[in-house]
Amino acid sequence: MRALTSLPFAALLFAAPAFAQDEAPAAETPVEEAKPAAPAAKADGSPFARVADEEETIYAVQRKAYLVKKKFELTPLFALSFTDNFVQTFAPAASITYHAAENFGLELFGAYMFPTESGLTNEILDKGKLTPEVAKLTQMLWAAGLGVQWSPIYGKIQIFGASLGNFAFYVGAGMAIGQSRVQCTPATMLDPNRGFNPPECPQIEEQPDGTQDTQQRVYEPATLKVMGSLSGGVRFYFQDWIGLKFEVKDYIFTSRVYRPDTMEPTQRFTDAVRNNIFAQIGLSFLLGGEE
Repeated sequence: MRALTSLPFAALLFAAPAFAQDEAPAAETPVEEAKPAAPAAKADGSPFARVADEEETIYAVQRKAYLVKKKFELTPLFALSFTDNFVQTFAPAASITYHAAENFGLELFGAYMFPTESGLTNEILDKGKLTPEVAKLTQMLWAAGLGVQWSPIYGKIQIFGASLGNFAFYVGAGMAIGQSRVQCTPATMLDPNRGFNPPECPQIEEQPDGTQDTQQRVYEPATLKVMGSLSGGVRFYFQDWIGLKFEVKDYIFTSRVYRPDTMEPTQRFTDAVRNNIFAQIGLSFLLGGEE
């Protein structure tokens, strides 16, 4: 009896898995996920899609609005010094630049200066009865030179969709010659090694009434100087024949002054490196060159 009871039970155990397997639902066939479509290739074969013009926010400067290669640029300028504590100078100036390439040019430049003592100098000399180192009072009268220019950066100007032209930043360097003068004390001896004729500082001119103006400045004869020049600025070209130029130019030279009649150590022999820095602005006119 036990054997008969155990046999159906064992059969049930073996049939249960088979029954479960038959009743299990059929597995679903996996569906391949949709892949994103590859971006459309550009007509030139590039794998990147073309961006519509209305969606583009940054534009590359493909070509200058106006070319300057092989053109002559004539620029009359107005110059004003702004860093000298002792001398104030304004000057009409001019430059002629030949643009051998779009970013390289040869420049001929010059300026005629009108120097005066600054307010600080007048206060020191007249009110304080003090004298700065004489070499630091050296004034430029004129300068002319030759240099080179390099324009590493340029761009286009556009306001409200209207193109106004292009601009170019530039730096320059060159050599120049010019004249300078130094204030002196009337009737005192000048440096005998420099061949001054007469060898003494000029007298103060008398007024029509026979008196002398104690505020008048007198100067030793002007001397020729060799100097270096550094410059930097920006040009704006609004047409292919006219533009605007902003520039900062530095004329650099050394000044040595010897006053044999002076016993003060700070005045007898003075030496200074003069940086005559001018801010200049002018209109540029372009001639010749490529269209």
